[in-house]
Amino acid sequence: MDLFVCGPLFFPEVWGLITPRRLIRTNAIVNGYACLRVKAHLNPALVPLPSAIADGFLYKDVDDKIMARIDEFQGNMYQRQNVAARIETGETTVAVAHIIRSTYLPLVVKAPWNAEVFREKYLEHFVGALSQS
Repeated sequence: MDLFVCGPLFFPEVWGLITPRRLIRTNAIVNGYACLRVKAHLNPALVPLPSAIADGFLYKDVDDKIMARIDEFQGNMYQRQNVAARIETGETTVAVAHIIRSTYLPLVVKAPWNAEVFREKYLEHFVGALSQS
């Protein structure tokens, strides 16, 4: 299956702690969703929002074992859902994404999650904490 991600899984340092297997990935967008910050969490929320476009990556051919590890990484705050991801060539494919569960929507901050801010301020600590778990 294909997997659309936004958030820390952008970073090879984080992906490598989830699985040592390198997968083909490409830039992708998903219309109708936004990648927003979450109160007291470094992982963002992929939230349905009709006018939004979420930027992320599409990982190709994710097997069940890797998907189970990603599910564990995401935690119970998120649920798998199929989305239409469009890659740079213009091709659209059905991909799995981890969408925030509706019960956690009150934690969503109406501000975009920023990969560069995450890289500069939080990535090193995030990777350290993840490697300890």
